[in-house]
Amino acid sequence: RLPGTLDKAAREAMRASDVMRRLRDFYRGGTPQAGPVDVAEVVEAVRPPFSERLRRDGVDLDLELPEALPPARCDRSQLEMVLHNLLANALDAAAARPPGRRQVRLSAAAADGGVRVEVDDSGDGIAEEVRPRLFE
Repeated sequence: RLPGTLDKAAREAMRASDVMRRLRDFYRGGTPQAGPVDVAEVVEAVRPPFSERLRRDGVDLDLELPEALPPARCDRSQLEMVLHNLLANALDAAAARPPGRRQVRLSAAAADGGVRVEVDDSGDGIAEEVRPRLFE
């Protein structure tokens, strides 16, 4: 298990390094590096860091990726960061449910000339009193 753990730690360290570099560039007024991105490949790359947490929390992750998706024009690192954060939030929400009802669905589909990515979880959702202040 040690080689697998070390490999995972190295991948996460490289991802964190890339995130920090991108944030630094953003705050210095840099522009995103948009280009054609294979969304299915990004979705598959985001999943492994959560494998242990999924197992430990008893959350079922359902990936819905069609055979062929058109490339999306975006910054790959930014897409990875967004998906990583959304998946972490979805796992938090799903883990609050009773065992057997903990589910997260991550899907992608071609839509309106681009690609739509959705993260859905079996959590309770956003409390009614929080909704008006959600983006403050």
